[in-house]
Amino acid sequence: MKKVTKFCAVGLMVVSLVVVLAACATKVTSENYAKLDIGMTYSKAKSILGNPSRDETTKVKGKRSGKVVWVGRTYSHGNISKTYTATIWFENNKITSKNFVTS
Repeated sequence: MKKVTKFCAVGLMVVSLVVVLAACATKVTSENYAKLDIGMTYSKAKSILGNPSRDETTKVKGKRSGKVVWVGRTYSHGNISKTYTATIWFENNKITSKNFVTS
């Protein structure tokens, strides 16, 4: 009985670790940024990069226009290793311009 309890506890810790690591993974990468094309919709960009960090758009009749910023970070030994910033401009819900910076 003790072995089963110990096995379950170890299994739960492993599952918890996987969930935490998956939550830490950023979708804001140069690979995902390269998937963004001029003319792509806001919803498609959001499906690739995830929820934006800052949305400075306005909506008129359901169409989004303005700047949206996505920021992602990678970590090494608990410290920020790299920061990725994707700035995307939309007009009438479509990408008109984009910029990517790694720092």
